Amino acid sequence: MNSPQSSDVSSDAAAQKNRPRISLARWLLRLFLLGLIVFLVSLILRPRLYVTVRNAGPQQLQDLRLIVTGSETSLGDFPAGHERTGVVSAKSDSHLSVEFTDSAGKITLLEAGGYFGPGSTGEIRVEIENGQISSFEDGSRL
Repeated sequence: MNSPQSSDVSSDAAAQKNRPRISLARWLLRLFLLGLIVFLVSLILRPRLYVTVRNAGPQQLQDLRLIVTGSETSLGDFPAGHERTGVVSAKSDSHLSVEFTDSAGKITLLEAGGYFGPGSTGEIRVEIENGQISSFEDGSRL
């Protein structure tokens, strides 16, 4: 016959045996959540360089792409009078190039200019009219 004290001792021993596993699971969950928070904050605080392109011409620009050192950002097709903004991230010191296909199927590469690097922030504004850059504003900061 078991006494009440011996069953309490055996249940305490079982609880002690399971306790480290629960603590380890909680510790791992906390570590995972901390890592997730650090990752999300790094995405939010990452330097960003925005490029806004406006099609001021009378014709659609097709497959417009922003090109910087080590990276391309596609902005797609641009009807006349529209503008779009993309984010570029240069891998080293760079300038901005814009490539698109005109309505006749001709691929055009324009050297927009500017000077920025991997940690640059701010905004660059480019206006394209009749297949040429008609306006360029460099608001980037190193």
